[in-house]
Amino acid sequence: MKSVLHVADDFRTLNDGKLMALGLYADNVVLINREAKQLEALSQGAKPALDKLALLLTIRGLPAGEHTIVPRVLLPDGQEQGTLIEPFSFPIREDRSVNFIFNLAPFVIPQYGDYTLSASVGDFVIDEKFTIGEAAE
Repeated sequence: MKSVLHVADDFRTLNDGKLMALGLYADNVVLINREAKQLEALSQGAKPALDKLALLLTIRGLPAGEHTIVPRVLLPDGQEQGTLIEPFSFPIREDRSVNFIFNLAPFVIPQYGDYTLSASVGDFVIDEKFTIGEAAE
């Protein structure tokens, strides 16, 4: 089984089945630029956040049949970041890849570092990394 993760501001499925990415992050690295109003909110104890973060997980090689995926986002320290995505079921035909788009809005950033999208599908566990950091000034 193989998997690939892409991170963007938004992913959309078009009528012809194509996927469109808006604001695709190179190497799955999200850099946060702090604006003046964000700095003021942070000084008052608020955590940095993105209005929206979208994850596209493509999986190939699952056996045909009905499956349930249990996706979780893990913080750099390994803790789960709440229940951002509910488990759901999906069918798959043999020799087909399947795409999952997870829209996380808003996405609060309690820590900078390497996050993990961990997805359990039956006996399979898929762990794909993405990084959130602060942009240099």
